[in-house]
Amino acid sequence: MPAVLPKYLPRDWKGGFILLAMVWLLSSFLDNIAAALIGGAMAHQIFRGKVHIGFLAAIVAASNAGGSWSVVGDTTTTMMWIAGVSPIQVFHASVAATTALFVFGIPAAIKQHKYSPILGHTHEHTSVGLGTDRDRRVDSYSRACCQRDCEHEVP
Repeated sequence: MPAVLPKYLPRDWKGGFILLAMVWLLSSFLDNIAAALIGGAMAHQIFRGKVHIGFLAAIVAASNAGGSWSVVGDTTTTMMWIAGVSPIQVFHASVAATTALFVFGIPAAIKQHKYSPILGHTHEHTSVGLGTDRDRRVDSYSRACCQRDCEHEVP
C-alpha cells in the first residue's frame, strides 16, 4: 500500500496531513505502537526516506491520540470500558484528540512538505492487481498443490 499511496495523495502539505489522519484512524483499532510503525513505514516510502523529525513526532502523537475514542486499540481504554466508564465520560478526550490532530498535524505536514514533498512518480512500476502471467501461474499451481495435499490427508 505505501508504494501506491503517492498516486492518490495530494502533492501539497495535505498529503502529509492525510497520512497523519490515516495513522490516527489506524490507532483506533490497532495498538498505538503498531499504528506508529505502520505510519513510519508509509512515511518512509512516500517521502523517499527523507522524513523530518517533527513529522515523525506527529506520527507518534497521532497514533497515541487516535485510539482515545475506541475500545479496541488501546489497553487503558479497554480497561476503562470493562470497568463501566461510559463513552460520554470520555467524549472530551475524543474532542481533544481531534483538535490536537488539526492543531499539530497541519504544521507538521507543512514542515514535512517543505523538507521533502510527496512525488507521485516514485513507484510508477508498482501495480496493484493480479500481477503478471507468471504470478497467476504460480498462484494457480500453489492452489492446486494445496488442494491435492488436503485431499490426501493421512489418518
